[in-house]
Amino acid sequence: MKAILAGKIYPVCAEPIENGVILVENGKITAVGKDLPIPEGAEILHMESAEVTPGLIDAHTYIALNFEPRGMREHSDQDECSEPITPEVQVLDGFFPDDFAIRTARNAGFTTCFVSPGKKNIIGGRGAAFKMKPCNDPAKMILPETVQMNASVGEIPVKFHSGKSGRPQTRMGMFDMLREFLRKCADYAAAEAPAYDRKLEAMKPVMQGKMTLHICIYTAADMLILMELLDSYGIRYCFVGAAEAHLIPEELAEKDIPCIFGSLLAYPFRTELLKNRYDNPVTMKKAGLSTVCFTCDETDEIEFLRTQAGRCAALGMPHTEVLEGLTAAPARLLGAEGRIGAIAPGMDADLAFFNGDPLSNLTLSTGTMIDGVYIPGEEVPVK
Repeated sequence: MKAILAGKIYPVCAEPIENGVILVENGKITAVGKDLPIPEGAEILHMESAEVTPGLIDAHTYIALNFEPRGMREHSDQDECSEPITPEVQVLDGFFPDDFAIRTARNAGFTTCFVSPGKKNIIGGRGAAFKMKPCNDPAKMILPETVQMNASVGEIPVKFHSGKSGRPQTRMGMFDMLREFLRKCADYAAAEAPAYDRKLEAMKPVMQGKMTLHICIYTAADMLILMELLDSYGIRYCFVGAAEAHLIPEELAEKDIPCIFGSLLAYPFRTELLKNRYDNPVTMKKAGLSTVCFTCDETDEIEFLRTQAGRCAALGMPHTEVLEGLTAAPARLLGAEGRIGAIAPGMDADLAFFNGDPLSNLTLSTGTMIDGVYIPGEEVPVK
């Protein structure tokens, strides 16, 4: 049994608690509140000067696929670029548990990251959430209930594959390939005994509405095209990046399409990022979107993600909603809300400790707890 004495606790699922106590046993939270009795023999963690949140969650990353530092791209397992549609590949096979980026994420207060194949393929493969704990076995880090499919439309897949001899060469070719592939997927999913096809079999849960499709997408025009196409098949999906979401807030809010915004730090190095705005998440929350999450987009930016999100608080998004976008909202989107994303009895004991307001750039993460194991932060975080 561990008893954490905290200066301030942000349960997310309830109001903040000043000078509270969190009890942890066997990797789970057993109680949280003010003036809780400390069980005899409990190990006491004195965090009276700390502000404690649920372990932060990045809803869409490429961590541990790129072999950090980023200069070592020849070791990247982020994209299976042999063809533009590869739903059959899975991130677990490429996840590198000793990647430096895991330590970087943990030092920033992130205890869970959804890790996905990259953006170069129209359908990139299956991603999943991983705990950012020190471990040599990816199978012991993955949350198996969070497996979701990744897709990408726009400049990146078109630019990459147009340099090859096949399709797509244009946006027109890209959408045509996607429409035809989804038609085949729908026929396969509806058939009673189809001839086995590994690509179509991998897409079957997506077509049946059992697996969320993450779509890296940026322009309003592309989002409107995809909404019509995917809704026609009843596919469950979310938008990642969503740089121009603020141009179509009513359309997105009406269908309540979850959005993962990032990177808010990105300069417009692609045409489809020209209209990106810092207040994009703020606009969508005001429009009524229920699930707004954040991502660093690039691994080496994760140490700045909580303060990127914090800027939204300065632009009109309530502090509680920003913190939810880093905890409970991504947990819900990933289907792991029963385990992570809040400080409550029965939840995994995944916590982040800060020496001030967790959304402030004047604050550092002083440590994390993952499955009940406390991991001190580095005094001076090193990339």
